[in-house]
Amino acid sequence: ALALKDTNGRESDRLEPTARAAELDPLKYVQQTMRKLDSRSSACIDVMGNASRHSNPSRRQSITATGAKELAGDMEVREFITTNFLAQTNPSTTFQTIHALAGFKLRARAMKHPSPTKKKMDSIAALFDGPFAESTQGLLRTTASWDFDAYALAEPTQDHALLYTANYLLTKEGVCETFNIPERTLLNFLKQVESSYHAVPYHNRNHVADVVQASVYLLHCGIREELSALDVLALIVAATAHDMGHPGQNNGYLIATGSPLAILYNDKSVLENHHCAQLFALLQQPSCDIFASLDSSQRCHVRKMIISMILGTDMAGHFAKVEHLKALLENDGADLSNPDTRLFILEVVLHAADISNPCRNEQISAAWNDRVTEEFYQQGDLEKENNIPVSKFFDREQPNPNKCQMGFMTFIVQPLYSALGELLSIEEPLDNLEQGMQRVAQRVAADSASPEKIRTAAAAMPHS
Repeated sequence: ALALKDTNGRESDRLEPTARAAELDPLKYVQQTMRKLDSRSSACIDVMGNASRHSNPSRRQSITATGAKELAGDMEVREFITTNFLAQTNPSTTFQTIHALAGFKLRARAMKHPSPTKKKMDSIAALFDGPFAESTQGLLRTTASWDFDAYALAEPTQDHALLYTANYLLTKEGVCETFNIPERTLLNFLKQVESSYHAVPYHNRNHVADVVQASVYLLHCGIREELSALDVLALIVAATAHDMGHPGQNNGYLIATGSPLAILYNDKSVLENHHCAQLFALLQQPSCDIFASLDSSQRCHVRKMIISMILGTDMAGHFAKVEHLKALLENDGADLSNPDTRLFILEVVLHAADISNPCRNEQISAAWNDRVTEEFYQQGDLEKENNIPVSKFFDREQPNPNKCQMGFMTFIVQPLYSALGELLSIEEPLDNLEQGMQRVAQRVAADSASPEKIRTAAAAMPHS
């Protein structure tokens, strides 16, 4: 567990609950976290109402305390949270012998994302040739806005939103010039990273373009000037590579099925370790080595930062990260001149960008929610095929997407963004989240009144 140092260099006991989190029973830890959140506001764990930097906190009093307690007591929500956002693995869903794994079906994924085009991209300038050049440039300029839509950019760029977004922001932030990254090397690198993403409903190259944009946007909400060019380079590269080779199933599934990756990484941050390994294997190719101009000290430092940031996207560490952030901000704020603090804040920024979908506007947020729900259902289909327990909310035959979304927004996204709002000026994401929680709460109430509506809506969803 992460720990703070007091002025005498001794470990502070302010983070004791976080440090002991891994020792707690998962259900008890979630209960404890929910009680802490619930006690901070009468508005359904709505701690954002106490953020002093916001001018109109009463607007955040959006969900009733009664509704919060009902949600906190919902066993389906609890199971979803404890299964996906705590480090412990449920022994009942983990198979103990190789013999028991013999019959599992692992869905094969093509190593390259299908592309509808053979557009020649042998130079950065060539990216902006053709009839869609003007619309592409216009969409790239929206990277400065929280209304950025990666899928809108995917259309004129012929499914290369990640390549365009990462190239644009690396150039705009000045790191290509600062570190003398050759145009050809950058293009080779981005093309290879992009090709590593599979055609799954959610964890695909467009999700990553979204995360790259959100990461840089958050930097510009209050801390960009305190960061070095190397910090920014590390963050953008980490965001670009943070889901390389994602198969569309989560760590729990890979562990339960004894996948080769789970065996390789000893069930610890399986996917996150895989993403890091793929990135640094790629960087060993001279034609893709965008760090070639860095000296040995810089290369070691940027590697440390990237590994820390990508491993920090493991959802199993979410609660500890939130508790650490809150303790850090309560203990005289975040001193970004401290290298360890700066790295932790960069971890938080990437993690916040990775779960930012509920903080987008209504249209964009709803589209992302549909995609992640379908990916959940596809994993649930595989779990049924393999005769293992279906993860909560992953069964398309017993759908409850609104309750799943409400649990995620209330207990995962809101506490993180509320704490981050004490460091960054993120009024628009917080406003969107509050409004989204109101909409989803209304749908949850409607679902409770008419369960048949849930099944009808789920049946209407397109299957990828």
